[in-house]
Amino acid sequence: MQNPILKANRKTALSTAVSLALFSVNPAIAQENDEESTEILDEIVVRETFQQSLIDRIPISREELPFSVDYIGRDLIDMLNFSRPVDALTTLPNVAIITDRQGTGTPQFLARGFEAPLLVDNRQQNAFRGAGARDDSFVERYEVLRGPASITLGPVGSGGVFNTVTKSPQAESFTDAKLRVDGYGSVGVELDYNAGYLGDSDVVSGRISGAYRDWKFDADPTGRQTTAVRPVLIFDLAESTSAKVSAAYTKHDVQPNKGFPLYSDGTVPAEFDTSTFTGFWNGDGEVEDILTDVEIVHDFLDNLKLTVRGSYQTTDFDYENTAAMYNYLYDDGGPGIGLNNPVVYLYDYAGLTESENKFFDAQLATDWEWGGRRQDLVVAASWTDDYFYRQFTPYDYIAVPLDDLDTPRYAPNRSDYAPSVLFEGELVSVLSEVALRPADWATVVLGVRYDDVDQTNVRWRRGTPIESGVDDDATTFRAGFTWHMTDTLNAYASFAESFLPQFGTDRNGDPVSPEESEGSEIGIKGTLLDDNLLFTAALFRTDRQNVTVSQFDPSDGGVYTETIGEVRAEGFEFTSTWRVTDGFDVSANYGYTDTDIIEAGDFEEITATAFPEHTGSLYLTYRLQGASTDGLWFSAGARFNGERESGVVPGITFDSYTVADVKVAYGFRNGMQLSLDVLNVTDEQYLESTGGLTGRLTGSSNFGQPVTAVVTLTGRY
Repeated sequence: MQNPILKANRKTALSTAVSLALFSVNPAIAQENDEESTEILDEIVVRETFQQSLIDRIPISREELPFSVDYIGRDLIDMLNFSRPVDALTTLPNVAIITDRQGTGTPQFLARGFEAPLLVDNRQQNAFRGAGARDDSFVERYEVLRGPASITLGPVGSGGVFNTVTKSPQAESFTDAKLRVDGYGSVGVELDYNAGYLGDSDVVSGRISGAYRDWKFDADPTGRQTTAVRPVLIFDLAESTSAKVSAAYTKHDVQPNKGFPLYSDGTVPAEFDTSTFTGFWNGDGEVEDILTDVEIVHDFLDNLKLTVRGSYQTTDFDYENTAAMYNYLYDDGGPGIGLNNPVVYLYDYAGLTESENKFFDAQLATDWEWGGRRQDLVVAASWTDDYFYRQFTPYDYIAVPLDDLDTPRYAPNRSDYAPSVLFEGELVSVLSEVALRPADWATVVLGVRYDDVDQTNVRWRRGTPIESGVDDDATTFRAGFTWHMTDTLNAYASFAESFLPQFGTDRNGDPVSPEESEGSEIGIKGTLLDDNLLFTAALFRTDRQNVTVSQFDPSDGGVYTETIGEVRAEGFEFTSTWRVTDGFDVSANYGYTDTDIIEAGDFEEITATAFPEHTGSLYLTYRLQGASTDGLWFSAGARFNGERESGVVPGITFDSYTVADVKVAYGFRNGMQLSLDVLNVTDEQYLESTGGLTGRLTGSSNFGQPVTAVVTLTGRY
C-alpha cells in the first residue's frame, strides 16, 4: 500500500492542500484554491494513512463534519513566532490559557469554559506539568475540537481537545533550519531533515527533527534549556501494508519563575512585575521524556482496513526549591495576601517523580456503497495503562515582606525523600462510529463508546498512606447531521457526551463521583465571495454534572474541594479568514462563553471557572506586490481576553487584556527568510494565569510575556 503522503511529484500540491486545510485560521494562506487542491486535501489531510488526526477514523471530508474543527498549521505557527509556539491556540475564540507550573514550556488550556487537554497524534500521554507534550520542532499542526469528545478520545474532559499532529516523512528531500534570538538573550536552533525515500528503493522513508534552546526571561535567574530529537521511519512493506516507527526524546533543565499570590481583594501588589523573581535562586527542575511509537496499517480488501497502534512513554521529573510564593493567612477574611499583613511565603522542598504510559489500540474500517453513495463504519478497541509515583522531602518555609522581594533567597538542599503520591490506572475501551450518506445533500455521523476505568490513588499524610480510587464504567454517545445547503455552504448540528473520573475526597471524606457532561452545537460553515472568505459560526451549550470546584469557607479561612450539581457553559463563536486582495489577508475570530452553576447546592455564590466571557483576535497580513518589493511582507494583530470572575471568592474579577504583535519579514530568492517580531508591542502587563481553573488568590498567579523583540532566520535547502 503506497503511503499517500509519499506519492511522487506532489510536493507543491501537498503544500497547497495543507494550506487550504488551515485556511480558516491562517492568514498566510496559499494562493490556489482549485478543484485539484480540494481533492488532495481530502486525500492527505483527512484520509492520510496513519491515524494522527482527530477526524481520520472515518474517511470524511471536512465539509461533512457535523461539528467545528480548527486547524493551526506550520505556516501560522511560524508566522506568529510566539515564544511558546503552542500559544497560537490562543488566537482562536473561546480558548484561554493557564501557564505551566514548572516552566517546561507547555501551558494548560481551557476551551468553552472547561478543561481541554493537549493530545499527541490523537491520543493522551503523560501530561504532568507539561512534561509529556511534544517539542515544538516535532509539530506539523494543531487541531482543535471543542465540546465533549469522549467518542473520539475517551475520558478527556468536556471543554474540548487540542491535538498535536507530529511530522511524517514526505517524498521529496529537504532540510529546514531556524535560528531564533530575542532581546532577553534567548537563543533557539531548530533543524528538520526530510530524507524522503532512503536509497534507491521505495520501501523506507525517513525524517528527523530536533532543537536546542536556551531561553532567558525578564526575571533573572529564570531560565530553561531544552534538547529534543525525533527520528521517524515509514516502511512500505507491501502494496497493502505500511508501518511507521518513531522515537522522541526531550530534555528540559529549568529554573522556573512560578508565580505569586494576590491581595485578598484580587488586586496585584505593586511590588510585582514581570522582572520580579518569585522563587529560590538555587531552584532547579530536570525533565527527561522518551516516547516510542509504532503504527501498522494493512488493507485486507479494497474496503477493509486494519490499523494497530502502540506506544510506550517514560518521564522522569525531578525538582527542588521550585515552590511559588503563597499566602494562606486570610487575615482579611479572604484568601491571598492580607492588606494588613503584606508578607508572602516560600516553601523549600525537593521532589522525585517517575511515570509510565502504555497505549495499544486496534481498529477495523470498512465502507460500502448504498444508493450510489459511500457509507463508512469503524469498530475499535483500546487499552491504556498509566503509572505515576512522586516522592517529597520534608519542607520548611520562609516569610518574605513585599518590600524585600529583590533580595536573593536560597533554600537548604534536601535529600531525605519520602513517598507522597502513587497513581495507577487502567482504561479499556470499545467504540464504533458510522458515517451515513442517505442523500447527496446529507451526512449523518453516529458513534457509541464504552469505557471501563480502574484507578488507584495513594497519598501519604504524615507517613500514613491514604488510598482512594475509581472503578467505574460509562457508555457515551455522539450524533451529528450535516446539510449541504449549496456547493460552498454547509449547516450542521451535533450532540455529544463524555465522562471524566475524578480523584480525591471532599472535606467530609466522601469519594468524588465521576464527572459527566453532554453538549450540543449548531452551526454553519463554508466559503463566500468566490471562495475568498472562509468562515465557521456556531452556537453551543455544554452541561457538566458532578463538577469539582474549590470553595473558600470564611468561617475557618480554608479552601476545600466540593462537588456541585451542574455547571453550564453556552455561547457563540466565529472564525474567519478573508482574502481581500492578492497579498492582503484578514483573520478575524470572536467567542462568547457564559458559565453558570445550574445546581450548586450549598454553594450558590461561587462561579464555575475563571474563564473570560469574551475572547477574540484580529490579524492582518500584507505581502507587497511588484518585482522591486517581492519577498517583503508585514503582519500585525492582537488577541483579546475579557474579564474573568474568580471561581473561589465571590465578587472578585480579573481585568481584561489585549496583547498586540507586529512583524516585518523579507523572503530571499534562495529560500531564506529574515524576520523581526515585536511581541506584546504595547508592553501590556496582565495576569495570564490566575492560579488555575478556579482563580485562586493564594498563589501561582503569573504575568504574561512582556514586550519582546525577536529576530528569526529560516531557510530551506
